[in-house]
Order: sequence, then C-alpha cells, then structure tokens
Amino acid sequence: MRQNLYSILLIILAWSLTGTSYAQYTWKHLGPDNVNGITRALVFDNAANIYAGSQGGGLYRSQNLGDTWERITSYDDSFCNPNITSIAVDGSNIYVGTGATQFSDPYVERRLGYILGWDYRAVKFGFTGYLDGLPGGGVYVSTDNGSSWKVVNATNSDPAGTPAYQGPFTDIQKLAVSNGRVFIASHEGLYFSDNQLESVQLANGPAFLQQNVIYDVEVAANNTIFVVAHGINGTETLDSLYISTDNGSNFTAVTDEAIIANGRVGFVRTEVAVSPSDPNTVYLAGTQASGEVGRIFRYDVSGGNWTQVGISGPTFAPLGINGRDAFALAVYPDNPNEIIIAGDNWYSLSEAEGWQLIGQGFQPALSTFREPPIHTIAFHPTDPNILAVGAERDIFISRDRGNTFASRKRGMGTHPFVTASAVKVTNTEDGETTEYDAVFGVGTTGGYVNHLFNTELPSNKSFGRITGVPYSDLQFSTVFPGGVIAQGTDGGVVRSLDYGLTFEQFYNIPVNPQVRNLVPAGSDTIINQSNANSEAGNLLDAPTPAKAVFAIDENIPEDLLDRTLTEEEFQNAAESYLFFCSQKYVWICQGAFGDGLQVRWNRITSELVDGLDEVFTAMAVAPDGSHTLYVASSLGNIWRIDNANDLENFDADVNVVQMNASLSQSGLTLIGNSISSLAIDPQNPDRLVITYAGYGAVSQGVTTWLWITDDATADVPVFGEVRGLAPASNQPIYTSEFVIDGNSGESVLLLGREKGLLSVRSITDQGFPIIPKIYLPDENGMVEEIGDLSNIQVSDIFTRKYAITTDGDNVSVSKDYTTFVATYGRGMYSSADFSPARKGGERPEAEVPVSLLESFVYPNPSEGVATLEIRLPEVSEVEIRVIDLSGKVYSNELLNEVNGVVKHPLPAEGMAPGMYLIEVMVNNESQSSITTHKWVQL
Repeated sequence: MRQNLYSILLIILAWSLTGTSYAQYTWKHLGPDNVNGITRALVFDNAANIYAGSQGGGLYRSQNLGDTWERITSYDDSFCNPNITSIAVDGSNIYVGTGATQFSDPYVERRLGYILGWDYRAVKFGFTGYLDGLPGGGVYVSTDNGSSWKVVNATNSDPAGTPAYQGPFTDIQKLAVSNGRVFIASHEGLYFSDNQLESVQLANGPAFLQQNVIYDVEVAANNTIFVVAHGINGTETLDSLYISTDNGSNFTAVTDEAIIANGRVGFVRTEVAVSPSDPNTVYLAGTQASGEVGRIFRYDVSGGNWTQVGISGPTFAPLGINGRDAFALAVYPDNPNEIIIAGDNWYSLSEAEGWQLIGQGFQPALSTFREPPIHTIAFHPTDPNILAVGAERDIFISRDRGNTFASRKRGMGTHPFVTASAVKVTNTEDGETTEYDAVFGVGTTGGYVNHLFNTELPSNKSFGRITGVPYSDLQFSTVFPGGVIAQGTDGGVVRSLDYGLTFEQFYNIPVNPQVRNLVPAGSDTIINQSNANSEAGNLLDAPTPAKAVFAIDENIPEDLLDRTLTEEEFQNAAESYLFFCSQKYVWICQGAFGDGLQVRWNRITSELVDGLDEVFTAMAVAPDGSHTLYVASSLGNIWRIDNANDLENFDADVNVVQMNASLSQSGLTLIGNSISSLAIDPQNPDRLVITYAGYGAVSQGVTTWLWITDDATADVPVFGEVRGLAPASNQPIYTSEFVIDGNSGESVLLLGREKGLLSVRSITDQGFPIIPKIYLPDENGMVEEIGDLSNIQVSDIFTRKYAITTDGDNVSVSKDYTTFVATYGRGMYSSADFSPARKGGERPEAEVPVSLLESFVYPNPSEGVATLEIRLPEVSEVEIRVIDLSGKVYSNELLNEVNGVVKHPLPAEGMAPGMYLIEVMVNNESQSSITTHKWVQL
C-alpha cells in the first residue's frame, strides 16, 4: 500500500511539471532544401496552384508550376502531421489525408520492425519506430484556400486517456469529393462525411468493404462512386471492386465475369481512374503477384459494360516490381481514350499509336528523364498538355503531355532522414588542401551528403544523393579517415573507404577459436548469410530491426590529441572495433577498415534472441575506453557485455550479463516494450538511459518512455522510471544522446521524440524505497529545442567528437564536439554549444563567458600573410598569440582600446608549413574570453 501511495504522490507531482522553456541551445538548420521526400499527393486547384504532399515532408504549394515552392506553415506549424498521402480540393475547401505506414508494407509485414504477426492497430504498445512513414493524425481541413487549417473533426477524436492514433484514420489512402460529400479511404473501411468532417459514417456495403484497406475511391458520372478494397485471406491478397450509384450511400460488389476471376480483381493492388472530359469512361488496372500490371479494363458508366484494353508484348512493364507501392493510372483531360500508366516506367496509350514507352529513368541530363518510381500524376485545370509528376525523390513538370520533363524539386526541404553522421577532415597532399566537413544523412530514398557533394553551394542547398540504398544506420570512423560503416536493407553491414562514395561488403568467416563457453551457433553463423529458413531467403522476412544495431567503438587516448603523428603511429596507438548484431548473436569485428585477414569477425555471445519474436533494437558502447557494450531488444531485455574487445580473456558465461534478470525474477519488467535507444553519460559511465518507442508503455499505472539506472556496471543493476517529462503527451522516444553543456559542464540528455527534441538535465532519484525507483527531472531543466520541430519526429542524434587533420602520412586529431539531429521531414540541424566529453568523475573546467566577439581568419590555408578580422561592439583589450602544435609561441601582440572592425595581419616570416593555433584573448569592462582559430600555413 505504501508503494502505491508513493506512486500516486509522484504521479501528481509529475503532472504538475507542465511548464517548458524553449531554445536552451543554438541550432543551425543544415537543410536540405533541394531534395524532397516521396511525393504521395499532387493536385491543382482551380487557380492552377499545385499542392504537393510528401511522405515525411509536409505540405507545399507552388504558384508558378513548380519554379518555386512555399511550405504551408499554417498547416505545418499549427498541427503538422508530415506524412501526407492524399489531397482533395473542392472549391475553397482543401482536405489533406495523413499517414504513410500502409504504403510501405501491410501492418503485419516484418519490414516495419514489428515482431512476427504483430498488428499495431490492435496492440498499441509494441511499436518499434523507424518506419518508412509515420502513423497519420486524421484529415486536415482548410476552408479558405489554405490560409488556415483545423483538425478538430471526427477523424482525429481519440477518447481522453487512450493512446494516440487509434481508429481507422492512421493510414489514409485516398480522399475524394463528390457534390460536397467527402470520402475517406482508410485502412479499416470507407467513410464519408456530409458536414466537412464534423461527423463521419462508415459506408454501407459488404463486410469486406467495411473492414479492410481501401486503396482507391473515384467519382464518375451520375453520382457513381468506385472503390477498391484490399484484404488478406490466409496467404493470398485479394482486391475487390465496389460500385455505388447513389453518391456513396450504398455499395455493391462488382461481379462482372469479364474482370472478376475467383473473386479477385488484382493480386496486389488495383487502381481506378475516371476521364475528366467524359466521366462516363472509367479505367481499372490491377497488378499481378509479381507487382507488375496484369490486365487493364475500361468501363462505360452509361452502358454498364466492361471491355479489356489490350497489352502488347512481353516488354510491357510499367510497374517493374513496385506495383504494390508506386502505381499511377491517369486519363488525359481532353481525350477519354488516352491514358497513362506509370511506376518504374511511363507508358501512354492512344488509339492511333497503341502503347508507347515515354521518357526514361537513367540519364538525368536529358529532358526525357523522370525519376522512378512514380507515385502520382496531376493535370493542369485548363491546359491538358501540362502535368505534374510525383516521384520517389523529385517532382517533375511536363508541358508537352509527358514527352519531356523538368525537375522542380528546388526549395522543398522535405526529405525524411532516419539517421545522421558527420566527419571533419582537413587533408593536405602535394601542397593542395581539401576540407571534408561533411554531414551524411540516410532516408527512405537513399543516402545524401552535404558539403562533400558540392562545396560551391550554401550548406542547406549542397546536399546531393550519392547512394540509392536506404541504409538504416551509418557511422563514420575517426581513426581511419574516410571509413564509413552502414547497415543495408538486408540486415548485413557494408563499408566505404572513401567517405561514402562507394560501398562494399567486407564479411569474413569467423576466426577460430572464438571466446570460451559459446553455445554452438545455428544457421546465423556468417554475418551476411540469408535466413535459410525464410521463404524469401532474406533477412527481411526474419525480421530485421527497424533501426540498425551496430556501433563503431573507437578510443583515442588523451595524449594522442593535438599531436602530429604518422598515420601508422596513430592507428597503432588508438583503438577501433566494430560491434554488430546479427539475427541472434552479438559479434565483434577487428580491423574493419583493413584488407584481407585484417578483417576478423568473432561471435561473442550465445543466442540472446530468437530473431523472430524478439530482435535486437539498440546498442551503445561506454565512452570511457572500457569497451563495455550494452545491447537491447524488442521485448525490453538488456544485456551488458564487459570488456567486449578482449577476446583472449572473454568468457561468454561471465562477460555477458542480462541486466534486467533480477527485475524479471521479482515479477517486474522493463515494460516489455521495444527499446528504441540506449545512452551512457560520458561523465558517469554507471548512468545508463533506456528509451522506448511505444504508444502505450505503462508501468504501475504511469505512462513512461524513459528508464534509467545509476549502477549499470553493478552485478544487479537497479532500474527506475523517469516521470514528468513535460509536455507529457503520449508520444514515443526514438533516440537519445548525452551531451555536455559548454558553459556549465553538466551532462544533458537529448531526447528525440515523435514530436520534437527535448533536452533534460538534473534527473534525480527521489529516494523512495520502492522498486523500480522513481526519478524526476529538474523542472527548469526541461527544454523544447528547435521550435520548428515541435511537431516533427527527431529520428537520430549524433555527436561528432573529433576533427582530423592529415598531411601526407601524418595525422593530427583534436576535439570537436558538434551534435547533429536528423529529422523526419525537416532535414538536419547542428549545434556547437556542447563541450568535449571528460572522463568520468573529472570536474568541469571553469566557466568561460561568451565574448561579444566575432573573429575570422582568411585566407585559410594561406601562403604567407593572412588576415585576422576582429569585430568588437565594446572597447576592449585584445591579445593575439600564434602558437604551433608543439606549444612554441611565434608571436604575441597586444592591441589596446580596440573597437569596431579591425583587420590585423598575421606574421608569416620564419614559419614552416603546417598547422598553427591563433588565440584571441579579449578583456573589457563586462567580460573576458578566449577564442581559438586553426590556421594552416602552406
């Protein structure tokens, strides 16, 4: 009873923590604003404005045929679900449907990272996150041509106290309007509304129509409505076609033998298109099990008859294998007998010429290029020759009926990233210096890099796509400049030795003997093997975790920093290991960036999960050089692996510890949910944070997504739950990272959530004698970072700890503590307000106030004299010192009563080529500070 009383008191206290401040740190938006996400919805309004909605990017509008785009902030900033799947325009009314998960896979397919056979609609609390899209939040409505928006309607009305995103409107497939009636194709039947969604009704018809996914709804002549319903019967997918002749009040199944065979229209997906010039003409196309189009039919509404449209030749392949996801069917506005079917390829059909392959998808320099695959097509309201095309990574405009295309993605900062990494390398070779200050982000349509791709553009416009593989995680190496590890969609790992420009597999057979007391491995022995027991023969059926589970563990001793060493000396003194989770086991790879036998794989655990009902979901390595490894699973289990790099002394029975075993034995669990991330405090390696991505994570009556232990390395760790994260709102946490405040030296926890980035400090044990413990954060230490992300998912947080300088065979590494944030729809952000991590227990340095100073060095690198430009708003005394990396002072100058802009020459006489440090020390009446620049003398 006492335990329950404590819980009740703490619940009340947690609920009282609702005040949240903003902008604790300074964040820079890195972009991109030149790459859009998967364009799911395109529509022209009556004024020929284009509305575009992307998967992960929000709502955009162009008033000049795509030459420029504007984000509709009245939609995004007020409510914003960034996953837009359909847009319908009815006069001044605009309807926007949200939610993209169903487009990627059915909710029971394992690619989403769910456990086998698990349906998030029925079981809300097992959600693991990192989908190719996020659950929707209903239908958003504007009644004034997009000037203002609302979502308080029957499609977003969860009862109070229930987890968010329940009901049928999390995966809206299509919206349509007929005579003021709005139709909503959901994943649980067809709905309609006659009062602008203040109330909705389930369409009257067979149970199959009311209970399954509705892929398409189209409006034809004489109040005729066509609907395609998609369901699963055992192992077969079934599409059924329904028709209404009373504007959608009642539906009956189409049973015409000309198009129906054994109750099916199409195996995978069926699309319907109505002719704008003759709404009596309707087309239907269905796909085969392969994902390619099967048969195409035309329906005459007035005559009530179906005829098949001929397909000529075996080379007719508009959809490729993407018909489940990318399938566009459209009728030209001025000719009911001319249609387009597109996906991987683009075909047009006319009576005179038959099927014609239009455009191509392999040479972007040509005007005939259009990016595959294609998801949607929209025609201009008055000019039938103009059409807009929504593709996987672009939006195209054609002014000649689809014969040539022009990219129009510029200005759309909509790319959904799921992971981020960064590297900073200054490389001098043969007298030429190249700086790779590169930020790499991976999203649903591949990998994009900033700066390295195009240094001539501003940073937010210099993102370029360098790989089409949607890697689920990617990390740079510091010890081996240019080295990159990524995990691909097959569950295996790949590496790059050239900053991600090219990737290669580098698996090897495990070296024997391995560690002591390992249980012999089953089928999952070689890292890149496919699951031999799965029907499809690859790891996607296994399943794989939704976010990759690997870590580059590198330890650079303090005495190596800011010294010039040969590359061989540096790499021999530093440590670099790769830890990786396969389906059931944890592995170590030594020499991951070497050649041949230098790459040594060893398994270090017996089977920890079964790879089906439980998968690995998170990994972290202690930052103190102890190589303590933590691994977590989709069922809330956590393992600590001690001295994971020391194979000679490794014992699987001793070094591998299930941390939450004591909780399970006492009848308690860490919720049992999927763990989304692990974070270790760099100043206290015994503090481990555990986050969850569930929608209904409930323990002892309290919804919580954050757990903590302050004795992670103990034999029996004691866990506690963190409560009172204001604003509380029921939303998952996807990623976490400890950083160190650059002023106070205090450890701060950054939490990337489904809606925004939260920084939390001073998380303290409340001291109550209960298990699990209860922690509360400091009310004043909870800050919502980056206001533009208040409604956007933060997918990943990455801290770049070092900057690298190479000169021929020499290398120098210095601390560079920049933190990067990847978002699902707003690109990436960075902050340099954090200080380098200190060893555990070390006291922070004395606080240095921020100076009212700006200073720059140019040219840099330079040959001879360079200029130090100083800008001071107050009269100050300025001391300038030039020092080489060995500590020798080349010059020391004192400038008295400096104010405004001063351009001061830097000495070059007698200086050898190399790197120097320029210290600018400022003293004035209000404060003192030091700024340091790096100067390369050629």
